[in-house]
Amino acid sequence: MSRAGWGLFVLAVLVVAATLGGPVLSGDLWWHLSSGRWMLDQGALPKVDPFSFTAGDTPWILQEYGSQILFAWIEGLGGMLGIRVFGALVAAALLACVLVRARRELEVVWAAAAAALFAGLFALKWELRPHLLSAFFVLGFEALVVPRARATGRTAPTTVHLIGVALGACLWVQLHAEAMFAPIFALGLLLASAFGAAIGIDRPSDGSNRWKRPTSYLLLFGAALTGTLLSPLGIEPHRYALFGRSVPRQYIEEWFPGWVSPGDPRFAPFNLALFGLVTVGFVVTLGLALFHAVALMRRRTQLPVERLAFLAICLVMAFEARRFLWLLWFPLLEVLVLLARTGTARRVRIAPLALGLGALAILVSTHYPRGAWRNLVAGRFHEATDRELFPVGSADVLEEIEFRGNLYHPYEWGGYLGARLWPNARVFLDARTVLFEEIIPERWLAERDPAYGRQVFERRDVSAIVFKRLVNRDGRTVAWRPPNPDVDWIRGYADSAGVLWIRQDRANSLKALEQYFATLGIPFDVQTGFVELAAWVANPDWAERARVLPEVVAKSLAGEALSRARSGTASAMDWLELSERAFAVRMGRSARFAMGRALDSAALPPATRDKLRAQLTEGPVPEMLAILRQALG
Repeated sequence: MSRAGWGLFVLAVLVVAATLGGPVLSGDLWWHLSSGRWMLDQGALPKVDPFSFTAGDTPWILQEYGSQILFAWIEGLGGMLGIRVFGALVAAALLACVLVRARRELEVVWAAAAAALFAGLFALKWELRPHLLSAFFVLGFEALVVPRARATGRTAPTTVHLIGVALGACLWVQLHAEAMFAPIFALGLLLASAFGAAIGIDRPSDGSNRWKRPTSYLLLFGAALTGTLLSPLGIEPHRYALFGRSVPRQYIEEWFPGWVSPGDPRFAPFNLALFGLVTVGFVVTLGLALFHAVALMRRRTQLPVERLAFLAICLVMAFEARRFLWLLWFPLLEVLVLLARTGTARRVRIAPLALGLGALAILVSTHYPRGAWRNLVAGRFHEATDRELFPVGSADVLEEIEFRGNLYHPYEWGGYLGARLWPNARVFLDARTVLFEEIIPERWLAERDPAYGRQVFERRDVSAIVFKRLVNRDGRTVAWRPPNPDVDWIRGYADSAGVLWIRQDRANSLKALEQYFATLGIPFDVQTGFVELAAWVANPDWAERARVLPEVVAKSLAGEALSRARSGTASAMDWLELSERAFAVRMGRSARFAMGRALDSAALPPATRDKLRAQLTEGPVPEMLAILRQALG
């Protein structure tokens, strides 16, 4: 079974490495990269935010500056390919550390199953962010100072342990504010040890002072706390971890509750399989905790009281926030140890393989692995960024026309747009919830309330909008448009991911946009804005690379009529067919464009032609199509 165990582990590594090694799927990575670039360039920590136009003079305190500098340094050496390779290696290394930890108590096949289970529980966070580095320190802290079982003979931290925790916490806090785990866990171990001493659990057999262990854990807490204070931020990470997230949490629970039912649209990026795994994890962990709590009071537990406290903290923190769900792995590891030692599990040798493969099956169904697989199947695995998730095309256009000004955009696109377009353009906000705690509701309401949005865009001097092509409103998928579109805002570009709108009075940007499309041979009229079918016909190679049309729309328009339109031999009936197809897939601009070409090609009575041309911009498309088809016979 050892070969099967190693095969299971390799499969788990391949899944997580491919997830981080493909096109970037993480929205947060981008603002981390921007921050790291800025610090490498300036040689200092920023005082205020240089990337947005809304944060103003709000103090900006970076909690992850070490990770950000590391990410930016790797990007400087190897570009986005270097970032992706680094992410894949970190993911593989993390699973290797998990396997090493599990091997202390389990044979290979069960340890591999434990690694696969970890990968499944970590599903929501398989992205290159500082927390990925932080996970190594949690594993290290647990392995170093949390006693596993009475049989190990470990009773209290030694001087070596204290030094290791202090140094580890010092390095940890430079990378991520989750370094607060060290003093939090250490405090839990201290309280548990003191409780055990008070009621006489694990009383030293040699007659020594029963408070010796609590004293050692008190020193451990001091070492962890001291290590986390040794950073340029001093006490700030502690304030942030304990108090600084209260306002963002209030916002997130209002608009995006931490725990929602599977039928709620906000359930993503959960899916039912992952929800089931997490639910089982909670139930099993809670049962384990209750079992050992009762055994503890009867003096029959085989786990030290400090380990029970550690497992209880993991359970509480996992319940407190989705980003800590993976902490359920530690109590579940105890369950695996119990299962591996039972007679039934020993007889059913396939049990660990079934468990591991089941966890990996759940993992590959979740957001990040599924996105990597989608790109692999579509032949886009080599690309730096997932074009389905980020407005790559809009950023390319804004970069080409050297756009300067303020951008409005969805919450999750701010980091990407800032990384691509700063310093020429500044974003509304990105994923830094603490910095933008007062701006997040403003952006949210401006997206949904046109009257309020008009006021915000005017007051904030927004020059361009990059927004999702389709949004969900009350369970329906609808096209998003800014207030007073085609008058106050000109549609400058569109593709399968998003739409770019330029403010009508930004003459320089619109002129540059017109010149840019002229170099591509694509017609662009500031009155009608960018038309996908016009680009698809005029420059099909560019349009296909840019994915100007969503795949389902491209398939709908494909055919002989489109081929003749591209070759310049399309008849009026061909253009009418394209117009009808475009309208059927809700491409109104493209339908009007094709109808205009049909009018140019058809020999129609002057009155009919003039009537249709007069209505071409704003008239009802179905009625015009009916008139044109009747006229063409």
